[in-house]
Formats: sequence, C-alpha cells, structure tokens
Amino acid sequence: MATKSTSFSTGSKTIIPASLCVARQQHDRGLLSGGDEPTSLTYAQKRALLERFNNLLEQRVAAMTAGAGDDILANVPLAPNIMQRITDAAASKHETPAKWMAEVLGKAATGQK
Repeated sequence: MATKSTSFSTGSKTIIPASLCVARQQHDRGLLSGGDEPTSLTYAQKRALLERFNNLLEQRVAAMTAGAGDDILANVPLAPNIMQRITDAAASKHETPAKWMAEVLGKAATGQK
C-alpha cells in the first residue's frame, strides 16, 4: 500500500510541516503520553495513548493535505435520538443525512443561518 509523504524536499533541505512538528513536541513533552512514567502504564493504557496519538496525527496530516475540492470525513459520536432527528430533517429536504449535515455544518462554520 502506497503512503503519502508528509514532508517534502527543496534541494538539499527536507521540510516537515509545522503541525507534525508540534505533534511531535507535544508527544516529547508528555502532553500526548498521559504522564511522566510511560513504563507504569498498562498495555491497554499504552495502546489507548498510541491510538490517540495516531488519530491526532491523521487529523493533522489530513488537514494539511486536503485540497480545495476534497471532502473531509468527520467522525463524531451522536446519540441515537440526535441521529434520528438528522435523518428526519434530511428526509424532509430530500437529501441524505451526510449531505444535510455538511450543509448545516458549513453554514454554522461560516456564520450563515
């Protein structure tokens, strides 16, 4: 499986995006590791921290590499009753829930009503 490079080269210098540097600095300072004693963590805790760091890194890479016309998927936990309201609202406008949510979130993000 091919992977997309998160750094690029200009002549003899390799440039690493600032957001990846920030994530690495946070990790090195323990802000993403959950404490000063990583060896005292259980396997499950270490696994959870690794997953949290991986998710953060994926979000930052996606934000940096997204083109103007690209769709970005958001993973948001919703209560079943909220999802039902979204589905009902989308159906009333003859739209899919995903399209309806994208429209509502786009308006909210830009301050439109």
